[in-house]
Amino acid sequence: MKARGVTAAKSLPGRMCTSLLGDWQQARPAQRLGYLAGLRRALGATRGHVRTQFVVESLLLALLGGAGGVVLGALATTGYATRQHWQVVVPLAGVAGGVAAALCLGAVAGLYPAMRAARLAPTDALRTA
Repeated sequence: MKARGVTAAKSLPGRMCTSLLGDWQQARPAQRLGYLAGLRRALGATRGHVRTQFVVESLLLALLGGAGGVVLGALATTGYATRQHWQVVVPLAGVAGGVAAALCLGAVAGLYPAMRAARLAPTDALRTA
């Protein structure tokens, strides 16, 4: 019984550090993106340039994720159909729909941060980084 208390007491600081590190790592990308937007604005980029960069980055990440998901789904479908001795059918409409859905979600998810970053004043963004 005593060993469990000692083990719990030893593991508690490790768990706390892991939790705090996770929170810190989640906060850092937002600060970094604000810094990069401020730096671009300070170097002469317009709000439209910053907004376009954020949306394009979001769309590229969504395209990569959607394509990866479609490939994994097609591989899983092929594996299952082969194991069941069925004909493998991966409809092109399903592939296109999966990638299109990922792009739509990427656009929606990237639009708000893009507008927010474009509104940042260069001096404020650089000062908070």
